[in-house]
Amino acid sequence: MRGRIICASAIAWLLSASPGFAEKMLSGAELRAGLTDFLAEQGYRSEPVINLARLFRPCDQPLDYRPLFGKFQTVEISCPDSSGWKIAIRTKADALQPRQATENTAVLFEAGENISYVAVRQSLKSGDVITASDIEIITGNPSGFSDYFTSVEALVGRKLKRRLGIGKMVRASHLETDWMVREGQPVIMESQFGQVQVVSQGRALENAQWGEMARFLNVRSGKEVVATVVSEKKVIIGAKKL
Repeated sequence: MRGRIICASAIAWLLSASPGFAEKMLSGAELRAGLTDFLAEQGYRSEPVINLARLFRPCDQPLDYRPLFGKFQTVEISCPDSSGWKIAIRTKADALQPRQATENTAVLFEAGENISYVAVRQSLKSGDVITASDIEIITGNPSGFSDYFTSVEALVGRKLKRRLGIGKMVRASHLETDWMVREGQPVIMESQFGQVQVVSQGRALENAQWGEMARFLNVRSGKEVVATVVSEKKVIIGAKKL
C-alpha cells in the first residue's frame, strides 16, 4: 500500500511538473503584470512583491482586485470561480495623480451606486481587439467593488485577455497590459556624460511601462543597453528606475 501511495505521489508530481501542465497555470509574473496594469489604471505606479515563478491554478472567471485596509499598498487578488483562491500582495504603490473618474481611466465604485459604464454589445473572446461597434455606455447598479470605464474611446484598440458575454462590464483586469513601449518599437535614447548629452536611435527589445528599466538595441552600434522609459518615444540610459 505504501509503495502505491509513493508511486501515485510521484506520478502526480511528474504531471504537475510537466511543461503542458505548467502552461495551463497562472504564473506569478502574469499576476504581477495584471496587478501592475490594474493599479496603473487607478493612477498608481507599483512594484508588486511576488515570486514570478510561482504557479497558481487557472481561474474560470476574471480575477478580482481589492485594496486591503482601504489602501492600495496591499491588494488582494482572488479567483471568484467555484474552487476560488486568493492571495494578498504588497504593491509598493505610489500615486501618480489623484484617483478620480475621468473619461480615459478606470475608476472604482461602491455597491449601491447607480453608474454609467462601458459594456460589450456582443460576445467577445480572449485576444479580440475592441472596436467601437463592440461596446456601448449603459447605466446600471452592478454589485460589488470593481474597476470600470466611462469612455468608449478609451477602450477602442485595447486587446481582451478574457472572454466577455453580452452586456458584461469591461474592467481594467479584462484587458491586456497597455504597454508604453512595446518590443520592436523605435525610440530615442538619451545619455548624459558630464555636460554632454548624447542622443541615438534605438529599438525596444521587450515591453515596458513608464518608469521601468528595459533592454534596448542601439541601432547604430548594434549594442544592447538598459534604459529607463520616460515616454512613448524616449528612454534614458543610465537613469535610475523612476
